[in-house]
Amino acid sequence: MNKIYLLALMWIPVVVPAQLDFDSAIDAVGKRISFKIYEQERSRVAVANLVDHTGEENELGGLISEEMTVSLLKHSRSFEVMDRGHLAAIIEEHRLALGGLMNDSTLIELGRLESVEVVITGTITRLGARYKVTVKALDTQTGLVVAADREYFQAERFLDEYYGLETGVPNPEPDPRPNPVKMPIGDCATGKHGTVYVQNSRSYAVTVSLEAKDGKRSCKGKITFEVKAGETNHVRGICAGNITYEIIKSHTRDHLSRGTIYMKPCGERAIKL
Repeated sequence: MNKIYLLALMWIPVVVPAQLDFDSAIDAVGKRISFKIYEQERSRVAVANLVDHTGEENELGGLISEEMTVSLLKHSRSFEVMDRGHLAAIIEEHRLALGGLMNDSTLIELGRLESVEVVITGTITRLGARYKVTVKALDTQTGLVVAADREYFQAERFLDEYYGLETGVPNPEPDPRPNPVKMPIGDCATGKHGTVYVQNSRSYAVTVSLEAKDGKRSCKGKITFEVKAGETNHVRGICAGNITYEIIKSHTRDHLSRGTIYMKPCGERAIKL
């Protein structure tokens, strides 16, 4: 009987979790942290730039913090999230007074001064062919960790560039199938561009400027357009890769938001206001 049982166990398939991409991994962490903050009944949250394992800042940490902010807002039930631009201005204002050192203790202190109840910090580390992101939610009154999480996502060449590595992940091996599936012909036949959607929920029109890092003749490298109040506009053909955006109020020219998104070939990205 025991032999039969052991043989049966040997035939049980082993399920290996799929490797998450960048967007899915950060959204998953944001969703789980959001729920834990909700359970703690906190009402005001700030997200600091993630750093590498040595404590040094890099562009990838800033990009993750930006996407983490979006994910927290997306899944928030009861709390507000401080604008990252405002937090960055506060950090720069106090950096000299704090001796130029930014760590968890100083971030907690700054958060307390700004009536922030939870500051989210974390690290990003390259491990082989993937990245590991670890985040902590720190209570600014007690300094205790009220929530923590981690996730892994597949390394890509653009992520390595943000992280500060000179070389990216190796190119994938050729498809062994005799007749691999080819990219469909259509609006994205070249595979070098995608579509950006801008959703404007404000009560006024905004002007959006998009600029792709690698502009080419076959796709749009830079474009500026207006989105009226309550409407959603989209731009097809924007070059794939890193895209910086800036959004201002159309009538007063006041700055509203700026940041960076990554467009996969034939992909779609959304910017919500």
